Amino acid sequence: MALMATRLRFGSDQWDMPDPLVDIPDANDHAPMLWTDWADGGKLYFFWGSPQIAQGAFPFQWMTSNNSGATWSEVHYPFFPGPIGPHSRQPINTAVRGLDGTLYVASDAIGASSLLWATKDNGRTWYDTGGRSADDTPPTVC
Repeated sequence: MALMATRLRFGSDQWDMPDPLVDIPDANDHAPMLWTDWADGGKLYFFWGSPQIAQGAFPFQWMTSNNSGATWSEVHYPFFPGPIGPHSRQPINTAVRGLDGTLYVASDAIGASSLLWATKDNGRTWYDTGGRSADDTPPTVC
């Protein structure tokens, strides 16, 4: 699976025809998330996952654009200097920047749970924040 993109150029009322944006061979690229970092001048981040890659693969990858998507950086892969917990390899639809500058990216974990990846140095190093949202245990009915 590959990811396609289209642009509505400034001043135009017609969208460009879609073109391939990302196609990592044998990777099943999906779960795209586009996020604008207004704290960094409107820089675009494009995150996506590749959950069908073999165990031990990166939990996500990303590219950035400083010109509204006209051009994109090379693909970046996260570096985790510490351990990471159970996860699947696909971000979900949320990224936020904390008041202290930390960038958080939400991702599927295992089953129905989710997690937050974080970077305090704009993507040079990442860490697993350690928590997980809901689990697969059905709620108790009282």
